[in-house]
Amino acid sequence: MLKHMETLMKSITLKLANLCLQVGDIPEKWKHALLYPIPKTMDWEYSLIKTRPIILLETLRKVVVKIVTKRLSKVIAERNILKGGNHARLPGGSTEAPLRIINTCIEDAKKNNKEL
Repeated sequence: MLKHMETLMKSITLKLANLCLQVGDIPEKWKHALLYPIPKTMDWEYSLIKTRPIILLETLRKVVVKIVTKRLSKVIAERNILKGGNHARLPGGSTEAPLRIINTCIEDAKKNNKEL
């Protein structure tokens, strides 16, 4: 959607996004979302168990959140703020080490008849 905007609209959108970041607040509408239950099968019998929840968010909201997340991730990674297992979603991070630790604990518990 944003890629196909006219230049004037892109400029207005950028100003709104920057204003949100400068002021530290977002439009009230962005603080709420609607959840839509999408049936998994044609014959779902009106059972929520047979649905898949989906939340549709406004495109500009997603863009602003992505910008903030990227900026925070960069600062957190550069300053080594997160320690231990709290680093997997940072740039250059991986879930490999935490998964290896969990796997080792499970194997040890099975081998030595221990409770997890």
